Amino acid sequence: RQLAWPDVGARRLSRRTALAAGGALLVALLVNQSVPFRAAQRALGYYSVGDALVETNRPDEAIPCLEEALRSRPDFVPARERLSEALEATGRRPEAIAILEQALPADTARAADVYANLGRLCFAEQDYSGALEAYGRAAAIRPNDASVQSNLGAALLSLGRDAEAVSPLERAVALDPGVGLAHFN
Repeated sequence: RQLAWPDVGARRLSRRTALAAGGALLVALLVNQSVPFRAAQRALGYYSVGDALVETNRPDEAIPCLEEALRSRPDFVPARERLSEALEATGRRPEAIAILEQALPADTARAADVYANLGRLCFAEQDYSGALEAYGRAAAIRPNDASVQSNLGAALLSLGRDAEAVSPLERAVALDPGVGLAHFN
């Protein structure tokens, strides 16, 4: 029996639809591996279910779905970002960092977000050099992002490079006083 996949094009399925229909899709894929899906459709199906599971605070269940999405389409940056988020939520931060590093620089439009997330994970692991590199790359792509500038300054402060931290912190305050003040003080 062939399974019909809804025509969603480039749109993401709603989380409710993904949980309702996606669960059935996932079961069908696991039971009948001969279901004819192109890699992109298969990846979208697994991603939609994994995305919905992360949103409903079920990261352990999301991880296999997101990993399967990446097996179908390794260049699927949103799946890498969501998998990284799920891995971090389960306490597997080093794996989350590695997954994000594999996503770079696949899509320049999303690269600043990926670099900022990578910086956040490195900072949480007290890898301030890694955080500095990631935030620096994010700032090069998005120089007018107050949050990125503030985090760049925080990484410099954490490395004891206080004099260098002043410039990005002042820029963050100039861009958005609410974002930069915490680090500037």
